[in-house]
Amino acid sequence: MMRCLLLLLASTLFLVGCTPKPPPVVQNPPADEARTTLQRAADDGTVDSDVLALKGYFEDLKKTDPAKADPLLQDLEVMIQAGTQPSSGGSAQVKQKAQEMLQKL
Repeated sequence: MMRCLLLLLASTLFLVGCTPKPPPVVQNPPADEARTTLQRAADDGTVDSDVLALKGYFEDLKKTDPAKADPLLQDLEVMIQAGTQPSSGGSAQVKQKAQEMLQKL
């Protein structure tokens, strides 16, 4: 009886230890996420937390490509300001600015 339990325990531990690990989760590159976020802003004209998070991406981009990042950061600030004023045509301004940023990115 004891042998059977030990054999069962050993085989269980062997099977658990030999199961394949799940493949790593592949994340989208930051540029793809930025494009997706800007496209969503261009489609619906709203500034959400994802748009606000673009500032961090553009700050990182500034370290490697300041010529590209500086105009994008300026445009992002304009887009955020327009998004806080929806009653004065801000939605249309957000859409326009997001489209401009997509072309620059």
